[in-house]
Amino acid sequence: MNKLIVASLKSKSVDRLVRFPQELMDEFELQIIGWVAEYISKYDETPSLERLTEEFEDFIPIDIDPPFVIDDIADQTLERKRLSFFISAMTSLVDRTRIEGAIHEEEVYSIMKTIRVAGDEDSTYTTYDRRKYSERKHTKAVPFFIGVLNRAMGSLHAGDYTLIVARLGTGKSLITQWQAREWMLSGMKVLFVSQEMLANEIFARIDGMVASFNPLSLRSDIDKALESKLQVAKLTAKMSKGEIYAPRGIRTPEQVAMAAKFFMVDAIIVDGVYQMAPDLLHPPSAKWERIAETSSQLKQLAQVTKLPMLATTQIKRVGRTMGFTPEDLAYADALGQDADQIISLETDIAYPNRLMTEIIKNRYGPPMSSLVELDFETMKIEEVR
Repeated sequence: MNKLIVASLKSKSVDRLVRFPQELMDEFELQIIGWVAEYISKYDETPSLERLTEEFEDFIPIDIDPPFVIDDIADQTLERKRLSFFISAMTSLVDRTRIEGAIHEEEVYSIMKTIRVAGDEDSTYTTYDRRKYSERKHTKAVPFFIGVLNRAMGSLHAGDYTLIVARLGTGKSLITQWQAREWMLSGMKVLFVSQEMLANEIFARIDGMVASFNPLSLRSDIDKALESKLQVAKLTAKMSKGEIYAPRGIRTPEQVAMAAKFFMVDAIIVDGVYQMAPDLLHPPSAKWERIAETSSQLKQLAQVTKLPMLATTQIKRVGRTMGFTPEDLAYADALGQDADQIISLETDIAYPNRLMTEIIKNRYGPPMSSLVELDFETMKIEEVR
C-alpha cells in the first residue's frame, strides 16, 4: 500500500488511491487516505510526499521514481491486499471454528463476497473511467457460426450473455457443441459446462462433427472404417491450437468462474441454465427463483470475466405452437431480461432435419432469422438461408 501512496502523490494522480476499497485497508492506511482526501478538498491540490511524512511520522515511504504506471501499481496492490485479507480472515475464522465447534457459513460467504466486490470501480458515476466505453470496440469478437445471425448480432463480444432457447429435444445441445467445435478449430479455448451430458458424450458428438460420422455408431462395435475416422478426429484435435474443457461437477456460477480462470478460456458455454443452482447460502425453494438468481449471476460472471457466454434453456411446455418471444422462456422471465441476445430454435414440420433459427431479442441490432439443416449421419450443420 505504501508504494501506491508514494506513486500517487509523486504523480499527483490520486484517483486510484482515494477509491481503493476501504474494507481491504488497515486503520493506519485509512487515516492516511482520509487525510489525503481532506487535504485535496481543502486546498484543491495534491499534498507532497514530504508533507505527508510530516503529518504521519510512522509512515515509511518506498523509494520509487518516475516513470511508472499508476494503474499497474494499483492493480498489483489490490491483488496483494485481496490475498492478505483472505488469508487473515480465513485464519481467524478457522481459529474461531476450532474453539466454538461450529462452522460460520455466513462469514465464509461474506469473505468471498468482499473478495469479489472489493475494487469494482464500475459502480461509482463520478469516478467512472470513460475509457471503458471504447473497450468493447477493441476486444476480440468471436463469430457465431450461423452467418445471418452473426451479422445481425455483430458477432459475440466480451461480456455478451447469449441464450439459445427451444423445446425439449430440438437440438440446443447439438448447436452449442457445433459452436464449441468451431471455436476450438479457430484456436480458442472453450469451457463447456453441461448438466445433461458427460464429457465422453460431448466429445463423441464433436468427433462426429470433425470426422463426419454419426456418434451413435460408437455404441456398437468399432469397425476399421470408424477407427479410421476416429484417427482423423484425434489428429485434427492435436493439430488444433484450441481446446474444449468439459469438467464434471460444475453446478454453480461460482464454480463456472473458477473453472474459467483455471483453464484460462476464451469463451464459456453453459448447456442447461435451468439445471444449475445459484451461489447462495440459502437458495430459494421455488425453482423459478433459483433459475432467476442463477441467470443473474451468470450474466454478472460474463461481464466480470469479459468472456462471451453462450447458454441454453427451455421454452415453456405450454407455449404457442409457432414463434416464440422472451416471455415464453420456461421457469423465469428474468432469463429473457438478463440475456443480451436470445436465439430460438424451431423444428420445420415439413423437413424434420431443418431448424428455423430466429433472434427474438437483440440488444445490439435487429431481429433476424435463418434456416439451418442438420445431417445426423455426417454431423454437419449447414445454413440453408
